[in-house]
Amino acid sequence: MRAALTIGVLGSGAWGTALAQALARGGHLVKVWSIEPSHLASINTHHTHAHFADVVLHPNLSATLDLKDLEGGALLINAVSAQAVRAVGEQVAKVLRPVPMILCSKGIEQQTHRLMTEVCAEVCPTFPVAVLSGPTFADDVIRGRPVAFDLACKEASLGQMIVEAVSYSSFNAHLSLDPVGTQLGGALKNVMAIASGVAMGLGAGDSFRARLLTLALAEMAALGEKMGADPKTFYGLSGLGDLTLTCTGPLSRNLSLGLDLGQGLTFAQAIANRGGAVAEGVYTCQSAVVLGKKYGVDMPLVSFVDQILNHQVDPQQAFQKIL
Repeated sequence: MRAALTIGVLGSGAWGTALAQALARGGHLVKVWSIEPSHLASINTHHTHAHFADVVLHPNLSATLDLKDLEGGALLINAVSAQAVRAVGEQVAKVLRPVPMILCSKGIEQQTHRLMTEVCAEVCPTFPVAVLSGPTFADDVIRGRPVAFDLACKEASLGQMIVEAVSYSSFNAHLSLDPVGTQLGGALKNVMAIASGVAMGLGAGDSFRARLLTLALAEMAALGEKMGADPKTFYGLSGLGDLTLTCTGPLSRNLSLGLDLGQGLTFAQAIANRGGAVAEGVYTCQSAVVLGKKYGVDMPLVSFVDQILNHQVDPQQAFQKIL
């Protein structure tokens, strides 16, 4: 049996809590850092989380409001939103001693158009990083349903150590040496899921969705190759696997946003339907447009979503262009 580790998790949202539950179920002692006092009481006192009211959290899982309480852990799981990674990384660098950090945010920084590994290299450069990405809905992870994902790291020995530490029967990590491709797959599929939702909202049908997924995969791989990724990565879990799930799964926030837009809701109305929460693909879309131009890659599906989100083009009119 592998040794039990003490693991810190940054972020007590649905994704961070689901990962914490999975790691606790795997035998590790897990402490979640939260900025939400309500999450602290819910996790520590009632062993529940608002996103998963019927799930009893593992006794190995606890929460704290003090980042210093994560000191001494063997691993750090960074599960905050992509747009918060820089600010949280700056705090981590000031408070904690360096340990391997696993980046679990599927996005690109909006202001700089940088990947999460690039952001961390700037704000917490002494922390070795790996990337976790793949077809993993938080609801499946927290309930212990079988999931598999890529664990990408430039250093094979570090990546293998993390894979062996976190994996068990229903939570299965696969080692990758391509952090760039793994991150791009996880980020760009959110934009493609919005496109898929818009098409479905317009009544395009499943046959068109299959066509869209094929085009999306080629678009993602083309940009990835220009940015130094291995094109084969996009045919694995963090590429095709995550793309398929997010473009077809009913729990996909990006898909449901696109569906609302395709059915005639304004962007403001669609966001209001989600309690004001903005799907990550909205932020990533702008960066994807910039990166496509920078690397000379034609990205019609990204442009399709960008026209609707950022240029107020009618979805039906934009859809005719990609036909």
